Formats: sequence, structure tokens, C-alpha cells
Amino acid sequence: MFSKPATCKSRLAFRGLLMSNSISESQLAKAYDQFNKKGVTGPIFQSQLLESGCLSDISEAAVQGSIPDRTRFREFLGLSQIIYGPDILTVNFDETLEFMVTSGNYDLTNSDITPERFPIEGQGIVQYERRVFHFSRNITSEGAIRLIEIDDKDNPWEPAKIEHLLSSGKKNPDEQRQFPIVALSVVKVDGHRYVPFLYEDGALRDIHRSLSLRRFDYNWGSGYRFLAVRKFVS
Repeated sequence: MFSKPATCKSRLAFRGLLMSNSISESQLAKAYDQFNKKGVTGPIFQSQLLESGCLSDISEAAVQGSIPDRTRFREFLGLSQIIYGPDILTVNFDETLEFMVTSGNYDLTNSDITPERFPIEGQGIVQYERRVFHFSRNITSEGAIRLIEIDDKDNPWEPAKIEHLLSSGKKNPDEQRQFPIVALSVVKVDGHRYVPFLYEDGALRDIHRSLSLRRFDYNWGSGYRFLAVRKFVS
């Protein structure tokens, strides 16, 4: 967060400058709140936005009207796609892992995905908001988790577990044909950490929907997506 006592005079001076250019006090307050909500600290603001010249460039592009639409702009910056409106995912914790896998109608399933390794912990039917993050670049599992967790600090997302992945695959069976989807919940197999993911196996003669595992320390390419959830509040 910005330090209010340390920046009080500069904020007042900056406010006067902006007001002279028809930027309202409420607009300035909203911009300040958005910086804080996204976790922008004073040092980040100074080095990444001011000293780098990026804030100046964005301002110039705004005046010229050359900033692309938000979807393309976020893709250029390597940020995840914006999901408008809640995408609801329902998980029935009374179902067994075997039933979740079977009801998803996957053509291929990794034999290491077992109830012993992936226990389903919960009760009853729970609704979640679902979001598929796409970072448009190579990224580590740790990096993806960090970006998921800081995306919305007021109502944070969590990396999906296997029950979320399976419920999502059942609800959206063709989604994995477009791109592989990873749930960054970790399981140990033979001393190594793995995560479950859905993908389309195009190496086979007939295209298959597959459920498998991949090493947690895998360097995910730009085509991978990452499933995240948070409790849905109606």
C-alpha cells in the first residue's frame, strides 16, 4: 500500500495539477484505490510506472486514442483474460473420485490418479466461481499460483483442486480441446510433485480427451491455462 503520511503533500499537489486538467477528485481517488487494490506499493509505482516511463507512454497513447481494447492490451501485457459475470461451477463432495472421473467421459486417464493420492475432502454440494487464467507466456507453477492469488485481493482466487478440475471438465467437455487446463493442486508420486491437467491428445489416431499428471516443476508454455476457484456468494 502507499504510505499516506509520506505522500500527503505530493498527493495534494498532484491533485491540484489534475484538477486543472479537468480530472475530478473522485476520478483521482478511484485511480488511487485501484493501485492499492492491485497491490501497487510506493517502490513499484516509482520504478515500474514513473521511472520506467510506462505511465507517460500510456498517458500519451490515451490522448492519441491508440490504446487497444482491454482484451488485446491485457494479452500484450501477459495478463489473464477477463471473465465478465460469474462462471458457476458446482462440486458434489459426496461423489467419489472414481465417479467424478467416470462421469467426465475421458478417453484416457492416468493410472496414478487414485483416491489415495487425491482424497476428496468436503461434504454436500458447493458452488464456486470458476475462472480460467491465461498468462500468454512461459511460466512456472509457482509463478502462476502467485499471479492467481494476487489477481483480486478483496475476493481472492485459489488454484483449483482435482475435484474442481473434474467438475469443470464434465461441465465444459470441449474446453480442453481448445487448450490444456491445469489444476495446481500438488500430489506426490514416487517422491516427485505432480499436478492434474486436462488436454486433448492429438498424437493418437483419434483425438482424445485426456486426464493426466505433469511435474509441478514443469515450465508451462504460453498455451496452457490454469483453473482457479472461489466460493460463490449469490
